[in-house]
Amino acid sequence: MRIFFVFFVFTLLIGQLPLPVESRSNKDPRQNTIRLVTDPETLDLLKQIGNPILNAANLSPDRVQFHVVLDSQINAFALLGNKIIFNSGLLLAVDKADEFAGVMAHEVAHLTAGHHIQLQSEAESLSIKTLITIAAGIAAGLASQNEDLAMAIYTGGQAAAKSAILESIRQKETQADRMAIRYLAKAGYAPEGLPGFLEKIEQANRLVNQPAPYLITHPITDQRILESREIASTLPRHFKKHPIDDIALQRVRLKLIAGTTTDPNRIAALWQEKLKNPDLTTDQKAILAYGIALAFRYAGLLPESIRILDQLDTEWPNDAYLLRERGLTHLENGNTQQAINNLNAALTQKPNHPDLRYHLAFAHKESNNLETAANLLRKITVENPEQARAFYMLGVVEGQRKKMGQSHLALARYNKRIAQPQSAIWHYKQALLQFGTGSIEFPIIQSEMKRLKEPLKAK
Repeated sequence: MRIFFVFFVFTLLIGQLPLPVESRSNKDPRQNTIRLVTDPETLDLLKQIGNPILNAANLSPDRVQFHVVLDSQINAFALLGNKIIFNSGLLLAVDKADEFAGVMAHEVAHLTAGHHIQLQSEAESLSIKTLITIAAGIAAGLASQNEDLAMAIYTGGQAAAKSAILESIRQKETQADRMAIRYLAKAGYAPEGLPGFLEKIEQANRLVNQPAPYLITHPITDQRILESREIASTLPRHFKKHPIDDIALQRVRLKLIAGTTTDPNRIAALWQEKLKNPDLTTDQKAILAYGIALAFRYAGLLPESIRILDQLDTEWPNDAYLLRERGLTHLENGNTQQAINNLNAALTQKPNHPDLRYHLAFAHKESNNLETAANLLRKITVENPEQARAFYMLGVVEGQRKKMGQSHLALARYNKRIAQPQSAIWHYKQALLQFGTGSIEFPIIQSEMKRLKEPLKAK
């Protein structure tokens, strides 16, 4: 079966930031490369900024998914299935929400215009992480002038000529700029946000010694920036300004900085020094304290982190995002009941976030409330089946409950979603042995395994 992946890479390398120190409570030992941000605070911010743009583009917000990858490169791209991916480095690079909205509008324009690079794959289905790996691999191949590197990322396909791809990209970038600026104005954002961000990238590129990957796939010229500004200046300004929560944006930025630095102690000390500024507003002090608490958490100073997070409850009462961070910090500190209380309260505020349900399940697992943990995880696998880690954790919990058939079935589905078909088939076979031919699960497992084997036979 052939699947065509649609993506556009928006990338510029400006230095390297390390991946974050991951909480012991949510680390999956088998996933150590690309990491998606599942934090509700970050994803809700993307929806807040992005949904007006989607409406302006006549796209239903329910049909488009925004994701963030922990990666220091300034990068964004659109994938088949209406998925738009942003690297965390891009969120750290923007100074204003209007700039970030400009990038979002640019990627939305690629979706609505149907821009694409077509690639073949014989896999029946691939997780979002695998799609990101493919897109990043091809971008790396183009940037290094090495088609073999790009070719090695996917199997059974043949890439189009690189020169044709790049020429196509250049044409589509200009078209996407024009569309994006109109989307921004219609959505109530400052349309100058996009050309402003392009200027920032161009200026930053002059400071590096070698061409950045961004310039290979998204060449920026003075003409492109000038045209963007001219279009923005001619648009009518009768649109109602879309309100942007700057506090939410700054909270997310500090959260990402705390999570991606190699020296959280240094970052915490820097922010503590800034906190002494008497001219700071109450909101600015609270945001800095939030960042300090998270930096302390990543530094392993858990009691200090909990103390600050508890104090912030006065400033942000019943804040679901604060409750989540308190819950995760208590969980790392071994205070499982406090973690359960905080995560339960957060889930009450944000009942549709699988991330909160997942961490609550983990807290119940740590408290040996295995049935409760299994029920929470099963709910995720039904309502959010793209969440691979929920299948992994469900397999662990069911194994602890001595329900080996359910454990192997969950692990088979996990491996299927991370594009490990051979491991998935092994677990499916073990599940068949556990359930037996007369079980309800037996024909379901056979059907899933048959669909997984079909593309393997075609190779």
